[in-house]
Amino acid sequence: MKISLVSDKGLEEVKRFLRPNERKCVPLIFRMDEKKSEVYVLRDESDKICGVIVFSRFGHLLPYFSNLSSLSEKQKNQIMLALAEFCNLLGDRKLFCIVGERKSAEFMESAVLSGLSKHPMNFVHYNLMEKTQPSVFCTKKELEAAKNVEIVVGTLEMRSEIFELQKAYELEEVIVQGAVFDEDASRILLNQALSKGLVYLLKADGKIVSKLTVNAKSDNYVQFGGIFTRPEFRGNRFAKILLDYVAGKYINSGKKISLFVKKSNEPAKKLYARCGFEQIGEFKICYY
Repeated sequence: MKISLVSDKGLEEVKRFLRPNERKCVPLIFRMDEKKSEVYVLRDESDKICGVIVFSRFGHLLPYFSNLSSLSEKQKNQIMLALAEFCNLLGDRKLFCIVGERKSAEFMESAVLSGLSKHPMNFVHYNLMEKTQPSVFCTKKELEAAKNVEIVVGTLEMRSEIFELQKAYELEEVIVQGAVFDEDASRILLNQALSKGLVYLLKADGKIVSKLTVNAKSDNYVQFGGIFTRPEFRGNRFAKILLDYVAGKYINSGKKISLFVKKSNEPAKKLYARCGFEQIGEFKICYY
């Protein structure tokens, strides 16, 4: 087993390797396509790719390894030795988190512990979901709520008002116990999303009450995230109206829709089920 940095010319081979499992790797592929992150491949003795690791400038590490469950202990140990070499390449660079399909994330977590002696400060388990069915027909309450709303694409000119909602979302859904909210980083990422037209807003009586962000895109998938409604406006089906609208837009353009949701977030899981999503896998984020 050997691990190496991929040049831009080698990215197409990497994408061919990932394509059969694209729906599990949307964030990884998105970072790779941006060409602002380092891409590493793990190759076996026959020089075939058996794993991909993307390391972003913000310290996000996104791994995917194929067929982990069918590998022998000897093969797993060989991969672990190669990943120890990768950890040496990282050196003292800041590792913020590991993000990915659960088995790949946990394998990478073990490698970081072995190679860098770093334990995650915290971790969160998610269900990976894909929209496979039409949304449940709107109820009378949803139809009434929809009469007084407007859905718009967020712009940089609206960033101050949107940031209030983004901060509330991160404090409630993202920041793990023991971590501190990084306002500067949050503003940078929000501004990037706004500049690309990836933030959708629902306004009720002129006030922004719900948001949805397109977190990642690949050839065939769009992955949603950051779905959030102000607490005082919950119960009005605003998140469902927004999600149905944005999902319909991308489905009409030929894309499939995925998202991941905390395993512990029962209200959100029920919402996504009503919007036609079903679980297709598991995700994990380990924070350092």
